[in-house]
Amino acid sequence: QEFLVVYDTGSGNMFLPDRACQSTSCMTKHTYDKLLSKAAKQVPNATSVPEEVSLAVGHGSVVGHPTLDKVCLEPEKVCASTAFVAAAEMSDVPFSLYPFDGVVGLGMPGLSRNKDYNFLGNLAEAQALEKDRFTVWLSKEVDHEDSEIAFGEIPKTRLGS
Repeated sequence: QEFLVVYDTGSGNMFLPDRACQSTSCMTKHTYDKLLSKAAKQVPNATSVPEEVSLAVGHGSVVGHPTLDKVCLEPEKVCASTAFVAAAEMSDVPFSLYPFDGVVGLGMPGLSRNKDYNFLGNLAEAQALEKDRFTVWLSKEVDHEDSEIAFGEIPKTRLGS
């Protein structure tokens, strides 16, 4: 399953709209279907009743169920088992206003629900990256090219720019 996500350095959590989401903001998104995944699992908790999770995201909110699945930056190339929220509800503002499906938090582990939710920490633990870092290059209008994010490296073509 492929998704268009926004990277958030102010959060360590990830969410995607679940296929069961009926919120207006979910109607134009690609939705996550755990039945299409070979690696999906319910996040273990102290009871057999699935936990409901609420996240405040910017000026919006998300409610859903914790899910554990293999999350990849590129299909089957840079992956780690990561917990995230499969959103059953997403507020219209801001999520109906943006084209992205979900959010991947790149923040420090202290900004995550727990270490299982921290995608970068999970990539580091899986030794999936050459180096445990990411870099962002922000373009200017005069550059005539898109901004860029790179994981595990600092692209030499972006040094000194």
